[in-house]
Amino acid sequence: MLERFTKRAETTYEHHNYVKTIVNPRCVKMMPGPHNAIYYGDKVSIREDGAIIQLAGAGPAVSNRISINHYRYKSKEEYAAKSTRGDAIYLKPYHNADNFDVNDPIFNAVYDDRIISYRDERKKIYESKVHKFETIKEIDNRRISALVSALTPVALSAGLSSISINVAKSLLEGNMDKFLTCFAVIEDILLNDKDADFLRELSLKCLHKSLLSGNVDLWQLQLLFDELPRILKYSYPIVDDIKKDCLKFIPQVMNFYRMQSNWLPYNQLNYLLQMLQNL
Repeated sequence: MLERFTKRAETTYEHHNYVKTIVNPRCVKMMPGPHNAIYYGDKVSIREDGAIIQLAGAGPAVSNRISINHYRYKSKEEYAAKSTRGDAIYLKPYHNADNFDVNDPIFNAVYDDRIISYRDERKKIYESKVHKFETIKEIDNRRISALVSALTPVALSAGLSSISINVAKSLLEGNMDKFLTCFAVIEDILLNDKDADFLRELSLKCLHKSLLSGNVDLWQLQLLFDELPRILKYSYPIVDDIKKDCLKFIPQVMNFYRMQSNWLPYNQLNYLLQMLQNL
């Protein structure tokens, strides 16, 4: 297909303003659509030139570093076949032959074969073992390996026999989201009870130390608050410490949202605060 279609619309074409957002999933509260994200805290989407993207796009289009080709029409025959499937949003056919005849010249105004330069590299990647299908067991083993790699430096510094955490700041500062991810992975992977308990408690101890490190972003706190109900169901002593510190941090974050008149997250945190106070 790359060789068949080497023309595109002008850079100033209005629909080029729509983007596909590349995100750090740890920072994302929700995806309301395929183009934009709603983030924790004060995170925003930006273009490659640093301009903030509002909602689904920001014009004029900028694609000097990365772009995604959208092969919307292709040939007239392929367009006719696509028309029978209907629109992805409205779930009803809306394309017709007249649309193709009108838009085909617009979508083929500029010759652009830059993507072909990546063909050989793409072939190498997709023929490698990296992109072969994995079994559930292989996926779980890979996730366990990543989990152990993330927690092992902390465990070794603390002493494997005690789980008492007293480690260098470099392992903890700014990494609370990593330890939250470790906690979530442990929840999803089938481990025996002893190993799961050890790793889960270790991830929570690391999380707590990172929380108190003094280098925690707003979005990381919001991520912790959302995960808190799942954490509170465990009876490890560290869970009480996390709860006590969240009771201190939640009012501070609520005040931030109040100053911004951002009442939805404010009210959500107020509900969480009341729940914690009644436990």
